Amino acid sequence: MATNTKQNKSQNFANSTQRLTALGVDIFIVIIIRFFFTALIGELWIKSLIVKFEQDFTQKFGTPFMQSELSHIQFFRDHELFFALIIFYITVVLVGAIYYAYLHSSSWQATIGKRVVGIIAIKSNGLAMSFKRAMLYYFLSILPFIYAAYIFAYMASFDVSLIGALTGSITNIILTILFVAWVQSQYFNQRKSTIYDLICHIDVKEGKINKKYPWEK
Repeated sequence: MATNTKQNKSQNFANSTQRLTALGVDIFIVIIIRFFFTALIGELWIKSLIVKFEQDFTQKFGTPFMQSELSHIQFFRDHELFFALIIFYITVVLVGAIYYAYLHSSSWQATIGKRVVGIIAIKSNGLAMSFKRAMLYYFLSILPFIYAAYIFAYMASFDVSLIGALTGSITNIILTILFVAWVQSQYFNQRKSTIYDLICHIDVKEGKINKKYPWEK
């Protein structure tokens, strides 16, 4: 189904300001949704497991304070709290993934942030993204955030400056070059496409789908 927008014949490609504004709105919304889920899951499930872990840990080691000893770490890894926390963090990530993938593949063909700004994300042939493609698009789009988290963790682990972390190893230098190319590519092509746009064959354009709700057909 071809895209039906208010600017069907004269759509311009979205610029970086529009995309960053939309991203800011979406990040704020996802933070709120994640806060709700983390509070709910934490209260109904994780909280009781933390209490149980503290009791089990104290019973085994005679102290409630966990230290960086191998036996303490092994006990934590073998405890059900560890697996619950893994599921918990996966759920937190999936909340954002589902938000972006559902809305990008919906009748809006845009997240709430993009909808507010007045831009859409569609396939280069003018068709809407599938949920599968939208999910891949999301995970590719967050790679720079994963890189940033890695760099900050490297700085903390080796007690180095930002420049020291960026140039701390051949791997870091290569990752930094890829990061710069990943986030700056939109300034060097006419379609203003990022690397993940190009990989997924997506165009981000000005326009708004004539649907009141994202689930409309």
